[in-house]
Amino acid sequence: MEAIKKMFRIVRLIFKINWIKTLYINFKTQKFSDAIRLPIVVFGRLKLYSLRGKVKIKYPISFGIVIIGKDFDHFPNSLLPVKLLVNNELIFNGPTIISGGTTITSWTGVIDIGKYTSIGSGNVIKSNVKITIGDYSRVVSNCVLMDTNVHFVIDANNRINNIFDEIFIDKYCWINAGTVLSKGARLPKYTITGRNSYISKDFSKQDEGLLLVGSPAVIKGNGFRKIFNYRNESLLKEYFLNNLSEKSIDLNYLTSDIDYIETDMDFKSFYKLY
Repeated sequence: MEAIKKMFRIVRLIFKINWIKTLYINFKTQKFSDAIRLPIVVFGRLKLYSLRGKVKIKYPISFGIVIIGKDFDHFPNSLLPVKLLVNNELIFNGPTIISGGTTITSWTGVIDIGKYTSIGSGNVIKSNVKITIGDYSRVVSNCVLMDTNVHFVIDANNRINNIFDEIFIDKYCWINAGTVLSKGARLPKYTITGRNSYISKDFSKQDEGLLLVGSPAVIKGNGFRKIFNYRNESLLKEYFLNNLSEKSIDLNYLTSDIDYIETDMDFKSFYKLY
């Protein structure tokens, strides 16, 4: 029975992959010995505006390290094409999934995406300087990450301010739906943003586990941590769905590390890639 299920998954995968765009982006951006392994796999539609820059994968090469266009969050815009423009540099440090409707643009800047990172649908990530998204972080949906204010403005003193600065998101951050990160935004580990928050300040010297809420965002608390271990997340869902009257549970209920994903297959199975 298990062999039949595995065969069914393989057949389903074959029909879901956009093979033309998968082959094109791999052989356009990777050396031949890596490209033939298809480390970048495209589901659905992909609009390529430019690949004049470099797309680097800093991870042992295998099939499907980077998944583009896979609908995993089921928002309406997840069925739209991913738009990709790389004039400078786009770096993947390990397994990454990018849902549909997201725009990734490296004009003159570097976009550096950590391992085991997911980018949901409808996001806009545009860089003129550098945008870093740390390992295990989640950018949910309809977020905007832009390291520029785009247009220059003269102030009342006839001064023109610099419109460029880096954006840095450390490891294990959870960027909630509708969040806007503007130039100069820097977040420490385990930061959680409230929906529709606007962040343009450097919070990197604050304690880890910030809860940032509002427009502009302010600190509502610290010491928070999203659970990134999928086995524990499933365990908690089962417990609370069966015990709706319970408001909380002690951390000791969990049996393993809350932070990391143990294997590539954990990541892929959680997002039902294969």
